Amino acid sequence: MKTNPASTVAESGMKIRADKLLMSSEIESVTGEPAKQVVTSARTEAGFAISQCYFQTATPAKSVVVTVTSRGPGPDAKEPRQFWAEKFHGEGNEEKQGEEPQRRQAPPEKVEGVGDEAYWIESGSTGALYAIQANRFIRVAIGGSDGKAIRIEKAKRLAELVLKRL
Repeated sequence: MKTNPASTVAESGMKIRADKLLMSSEIESVTGEPAKQVVTSARTEAGFAISQCYFQTATPAKSVVVTVTSRGPGPDAKEPRQFWAEKFHGEGNEEKQGEEPQRRQAPPEKVEGVGDEAYWIESGSTGALYAIQANRFIRVAIGGSDGKAIRIEKAKRLAELVLKRL
């Protein structure tokens, strides 16, 4: 019996279209500028199905990137909740002590009221809100010259909209 690639893709989460998770008017209500161009991509990587959308605004620093990570297809598929536990709770890190430390960045900051659990990670002039809901997680990256608290609030508003549509 032949397997249907389309059903495999649907099961893996690749059917998630990140560009359909936010509207230009919603981007504008949060950043002050509508998305003038939308660039999407979808791939499988390291056992995950990843769908991403770059919502480009007239001011590049105000652009938004939304990434949705789900369990990938096939025998090497990984559970997003397991990755989440490793990244944000340090589970499974004991065996990785010999690896080089990651680039210096501020530790994740817990954010209340988004998904099942959420964290903000600051990296230079940008930051990203990671939120997990069910067995997939999203990343909403937002830049700009606003202070960290304002960027967190903006990312949180966008993340809430995205999570409602997943």
